[in-house]
Amino acid sequence: MAKRGSLHIGTSGWHYKHWVGPFYPEGTRPSAMLDTYAGRLSALEINNSFYRLLSPKALEQWRAATPDDFVFFDNDAEGNAPRDALRLLKRLEQD
Repeated sequence: MAKRGSLHIGTSGWHYKHWVGPFYPEGTRPSAMLDTYAGRLSALEINNSFYRLLSPKALEQWRAATPDDFVFFDNDAEGNAPRDALRLLKRLEQD
């Protein structure tokens, strides 16, 4: 969990082919993009939850692929402002 008063920098997605070269090293496979991203930035907006609910399996895989202090923000289908990782983790625990 993020420390109080810490600053996290991130983007609204990580799996973009056109980022290979400018952001990801040449040859980075899509399956390695989240791990590589999390090694360079400390937060990520999950923007695909705007279109559909995420599965608990996907959330667990993303959590396992990122450091403990990595922060996910959710952009939900109602268009609400992004929320912190606790909301996502609570959803995991409920399912």
